[in-house]
Amino acid sequence: MQFSIVGWIHQDYGLSELDTYELLSKVAKIHLDEMVDPNYVVVASIEKKYLPEKKR
Repeated sequence: MQFSIVGWIHQDYGLSELDTYELLSKVAKIHLDEMVDPNYVVVASIEKKYLPEKKR
């Protein structure tokens, strides 16, 4: 299963995908894991203080 932080923020918080990419490029913490084969893992996190109020 693949998970996209961009899709999650877009869906739950109502930011456009472009705004979400810009936000993540400025404040996200990103690192790579399991780089032993072509199927590596990218882990991204963001502090909730940077997110707008969750849409209902």
